[in-house]
Amino acid sequence: MARRISRWRSYRLPLALALLAMLGLGVAGAVLLSSPQPAQMPSVILSLPPTPAAEPVAPPANDIPAAAAPEAVPEQPLPQASPPAVLPPLPVTQVPVRPRAELRPPTEPKPWSFEGGGGGNTRSPARSSGGGRISDIRIIGPTMLAVAGRPQTLDGIAPPAPEAVCPSPDTPGRRCADAAMTLLAGRIDRHAPLTCQPRGTAVACSDATGVDLGRLLVGQGLALPLPGSPPDYGVAESQARAGRLGLWAR
Repeated sequence: MARRISRWRSYRLPLALALLAMLGLGVAGAVLLSSPQPAQMPSVILSLPPTPAAEPVAPPANDIPAAAAPEAVPEQPLPQASPPAVLPPLPVTQVPVRPRAELRPPTEPKPWSFEGGGGGNTRSPARSSGGGRISDIRIIGPTMLAVAGRPQTLDGIAPPAPEAVCPSPDTPGRRCADAAMTLLAGRIDRHAPLTCQPRGTAVACSDATGVDLGRLLVGQGLALPLPGSPPDYGVAESQARAGRLGLWAR
């Protein structure tokens, strides 16, 4: 019994609150129902006047005169054209026709030969391979010859430096350039004629016994082989180094 009373007491407060809420809602509803309704706005209906009917258009009367056509313009003759101007004749120059150059294949340069008669700076008679006389020849440098005043450089070799010394048993201070010119002069004197084959701007010369003058100078240590020279020039340089000749004497 005591337990039921305690339960009733715990539910009493929420029930009272719920009853109060329901009572408040009922009062609010009564107030809203009793308030006057807002007046409705009267509706306005506009009526437009009727559109008048279009009046019929009367057709054009036939008695209206048409517009007069313009009068024709009389044709006028065109003015006569002036005669063309006569220009003086232009001078004509006759240009001779040049003959067309014929393309020919390059010819292989022919070898030439000469005979030695002195050497050194003395002049020697020279002749072609056909036997005809060409001119005189001179030795103008350690690796250069002059034929008819035209310098010819021996192919594939470089001369020694001007200050280079090539000692010999008789002349310890002998210059290599002087020794090379003396060797060429003696070879031309004793083994003429020489045969020379052009090679670009230089010549390759050999004496009557077939000795190549360029290889002869390299083999005696009096010249140096250039790149692209014949292989036997390198062999001759090795022999000169081994024998301590000319530039390799020291």
